Amino acid sequence: MSLGEVPDTFYRPHVSLAVFETTRPELVGSELAAVLGPAIGLRLTLGPLGFFLTKESLAFLGIVPTRRFLDIHHRTVERVKPLVEHFWPYYDIDNLVGHCTLAVGVHDHSRVAEIVAETQLPIPATVRSIDVVELPSGRCAVPVAGAHSGA
Repeated sequence: MSLGEVPDTFYRPHVSLAVFETTRPELVGSELAAVLGPAIGLRLTLGPLGFFLTKESLAFLGIVPTRRFLDIHHRTVERVKPLVEHFWPYYDIDNLVGHCTLAVGVHDHSRVAEIVAETQLPIPATVRSIDVVELPSGRCAVPVAGAHSGA
């Protein structure tokens, strides 16, 4: 199911730089503002279709890594890790598979591939907003930078 179809959530296609637990999202947001503010306007190239074969079963478009994207991720992890608990190792420095999540709970990989094949790849994208987001709702807990959806 696409992110827009997940019941009772506010998800849209997105790029995650870190996933963690915290009781202080405002602190995390304020720490990240200086690091991530300059990422507004960052151009990304979304290329290959992929799937994480985990229980969440995500479909994604891979991000062509650039030095600037990897530097922003590195600085994000350095700022966030000391402030939070249960930092997901998938997002640690040297573990990141940069991606834009398209769908969750994917069981028919060939159908997703058919749909994506109708789109001209690669897709140029631009970072418009940065938020600390609550899971599992996808609701914005703390806006960090840029234009926010209000979700």
